Amino acid sequence: MDIFTKWHGSFFYFCATYHCPSPDAISPSFERKFARMTYSGNNTYTLSYMRHTDKWHEVFYDQDIEQCFELIAHEPCFLP
Repeated sequence: MDIFTKWHGSFFYFCATYHCPSPDAISPSFERKFARMTYSGNNTYTLSYMRHTDKWHEVFYDQDIEQCFELIAHEPCFLP
């Protein structure tokens, strides 16, 4: 698995690439976004995770960038 980030519109995403080594796999790999930072203003962000329903769920509000990185690294809801 590879972890990377990317901007899309006003969102900053944390993504993972999963590799499928099986010869029967539809594709050799696929990407999945697992965390999203949305700028809230005043150097703060809203932090969301991707639910199993493929919908974003906002869980932390008004976090600075360091707090966001800590939460993504340690909160179970952000596991890739």
